[in-house]
Amino acid sequence: MTNNPILRFLSVNLFFICFICFVAVWALTYFLVDEPLCNQFLEGHWPTWKKVSYEYTHLAEAKYYFAFTLGLLFLWGLENSFRHFGFPTWDRALWRFHLYRWSAQFFKVLLLAGIAVHVLKFIIGRKRPYVSNDGGWVLCDPSVFLPFEWDYRFHSLPSGHSQLIFTVATFLSYSLPHRFQWIKVVLFSIALFLALTRVGTADHFLSDVLAGGFLGVFVTWWLLRKRGQQQKGRFEDGKPPNEAVPSRTVHGG
Repeated sequence: MTNNPILRFLSVNLFFICFICFVAVWALTYFLVDEPLCNQFLEGHWPTWKKVSYEYTHLAEAKYYFAFTLGLLFLWGLENSFRHFGFPTWDRALWRFHLYRWSAQFFKVLLLAGIAVHVLKFIIGRKRPYVSNDGGWVLCDPSVFLPFEWDYRFHSLPSGHSQLIFTVATFLSYSLPHRFQWIKVVLFSIALFLALTRVGTADHFLSDVLAGGFLGVFVTWWLLRKRGQQQKGRFEDGKPPNEAVPSRTVHGG
């Protein structure tokens, strides 16, 4: 621990400082950017970005990432069943253990972060930008809120796509070996690009995207930090985590 009081304060209160900065940026976006930016897209400005947004925004849908993690868990279960019945299987018990743990943790993070974002959508009830005058609403009005509304047209804040893609980027970044740390920049650049497509399609205000991204990063960070603390307590006797893998008889090769 550093003796510098300023650095000590920053290290202890890092999350609080980040949260205050996020709230300030979100408030500025809400009051100064949301409405004019939305009108720009709905009036036909920036047609290239609008076209790109409609082309790629589906890549931030949750179904792809849930299918990926469930597919890995299915492969693990299938291999485990084969090994149980004596069929030739992989000869790496440690690899199987890490595959299951990584896939299960990824699924858990996606699920809990997804639940959190949908609960907030329902509680906040913000109108989506494209909802027009047919219900007495004004296009691109970011100040309309109907809390506890089941209609998905009032589930704008926070953005679920943004939460999902930043959850994925944060989890994958956490999983990277140290020699591949530069890939974090690529992952978060892709996440930012896909999140901003939600503004281009007029499905969300920019402040929705900011809130979704922050939620995805925070929930993922909190869950992974909690898991790290549990593992630290589990191996506090000094044994490395690899020794905790149960030994099994491996059939075949």
